[in-house]
Amino acid sequence: MSTYSQIYIQAIFAVKGRESLIRSEWEDLLYKYIACIVNNTTPTESNNYQNG
Repeated sequence: MSTYSQIYIQAIFAVKGRESLIRSEWEDLLYKYIACIVNNTTPTESNNYQNG
């Protein structure tokens, strides 16, 4: 008999005082960059990462 297990990891980014330190014009690009890191891809390998 085999057992299948899965681990879920959740990363939460928050700042003291709940003031946003991420500029709104950078937000989308930053999240795409983080997704490339999580998916172990480079920006050139990922179709959804574009600068600008």
